[in-house]
This record gives sequence, C-alpha cells and structure tokens, in this order.
Amino acid sequence: MKVYLNKAFLVNFFSMESEDDVYRDIERFLIRIKSSAELILNFDFFEACQDPSNGVIFRRIAGKILAQKTRSQNFNFLEECQAASFHNHTKQHIFFLDEVPELSIEQNFGCFVVDTTNIRRAEVLFQVKEIRVNQKYRNWNFLSLIKHPCNALIITDNYIFFNDRSHENMISILKNIMPNTLKENFEFHLTIIGAHQDPEQRYQVEKEKDRLQKFLSEEFKYSINLTIIQKYHHDRYIFTNYYKITSPRGYSLFRNNRISENLETTLDCKSIAYFSGDYSAETVMLEELVKCRTLKNDSNLLTSDYAGNKINRLLT
Repeated sequence: MKVYLNKAFLVNFFSMESEDDVYRDIERFLIRIKSSAELILNFDFFEACQDPSNGVIFRRIAGKILAQKTRSQNFNFLEECQAASFHNHTKQHIFFLDEVPELSIEQNFGCFVVDTTNIRRAEVLFQVKEIRVNQKYRNWNFLSLIKHPCNALIITDNYIFFNDRSHENMISILKNIMPNTLKENFEFHLTIIGAHQDPEQRYQVEKEKDRLQKFLSEEFKYSINLTIIQKYHHDRYIFTNYYKITSPRGYSLFRNNRISENLETTLDCKSIAYFSGDYSAETVMLEELVKCRTLKNDSNLLTSDYAGNKINRLLT
C-alpha cells in the first residue's frame, strides 16, 4: 500500500479538531501506517516542522507519523499520478490531499482520494459491514452499500460457473462493485478463480470468458482485462484494491431473482484500513492474495485451465 500525503491536507485536517469518528479514524490510520505500507510526502517534513506557522498540533502529530521508517518523498506525485503508468503495478494507492480540483485520480484510475473539503468521504475506507443476505433480496444490489473506487477485482469461488450457469450472480456482482468510469487507456483487471472438486464438472474456460467478456463490453465503456483460472481455491472471497469480502457460502446464491432459505448467508466486508488488536484486514488480505498468486503461477497450470493473460495488479 502506498499512502500519499500533502502538507496542506495535514495542516488543514488537524486544524479542524473535530470529534467525529471519521476524523479519529483518519488520524489513527496515518499514525499507524503498517510496515507493509509506504507513506509518501510531497513536502520537506523537517522544514515544515521548523515553521512556527504550522502550529504545535501539526508538529506533534506529524512527528508521530514521520518517525516511521516507511516514509519517502516525491515532490512530483501530483503530476505523476495523472499518468496510467503510475497506477499499473501497485495494489493500493490512497491519497490524502487538500482540494485539488483539476485532478480526477478517482474517476480516471479507481484510486481512493480523501480531501479536506469532504472528509466524510473517508468513511467507506474505514467501515466494517456484516451484510445479511436473505430472501428480502433479489440480486447483489446491496453491494452498492460498500461501493468504492477500485481498478482491480478478484473473485474466488469453486462453484461459481457450475452453479451460476446464466451468469446471473456474476453479472449482478460486477455491476455493483466495478467502477462506473475509468480513463479510456487504463485497464481494469478482473480475475476469477475456482474449480469444481469433481473433475467431471470442469467447464470450458474460453467459452465462459467469451460469454462474460460480451457482457462486460456492453456494460462498461472502459477496457477490462479478464482472466479465468480453473484451479481449486478453498475459500470464497471478493478482493478489490481496498476491500476483502468473505462469504461462508458461494457467490451463486440467486436463481431467477430468488434465494432459497438454506442458502442465506452473511458477508463479512472489511476495508484494508480496518484493524482491531492484532488483527489487520490488510495483512489477512495480502496473505490470501499470495495464495491466489501461487495458483496463477502454478507451473502445472495447463492452457485448458485458464483463459486470458493472467495479469492482475493485485497479484503482482
């Protein structure tokens, strides 16, 4: 994870001194940057701390933040982040900025941006939701409750193509998670992993890819790099750049806009910023992505086991 921070955000944010939960969440997050994350500044921290106009609060808080070893400087990141190449090989970019109206990082590249004009925008970055999926629902529209910017998606479910023959569930999930817009020359990465335990129930990966690609081309106006890997994966996850969604049951719950009582389940939805005690959602997510990467890179993976080029920035 790379966290970008500019000086104006830090100064203006801590001058607000609000007691709202979202302010405390942002402060805790910045102070508690994990070793797996890199904090990147576009200002000279030591010079800023010596400036009395920045105030005691700034110097005290910034001292905690920047005492960490995982910080670096990039004075040009606001310019560089407007190019597609900047976003191609990093799983998560999070920007904490003062108002920069000419930037469209979120809309163009599916990155999370918090600015001081809309601090409450950060709520989705810190929320934890347990969503009970029962018979009152007809599809996956409730995933819009946690819709957030992203540019990569992985779904793991061994029976998704076996139980979701019409792609009813897959299409509904993608409609409610994938971004509405991305820059024209920037690819969204989508990978689906899973295989029925019964070898007699294997599916034709190229056929499933063609069917799904047709829907994607009709629904979304940006480029989508789709890979399907027919390899057994024990757990059922949805990963985006910023969220880990876990289901005790598979993701093919709905049939003809109905869900049977014995298929009801509860989704556990956590952002990578969530931590409690020794638990870190980011750490768990990274560990699970290693397993997905191992399946993708398996030397025994036959050409009949996958369709697509296996590129996904979450698996680099």
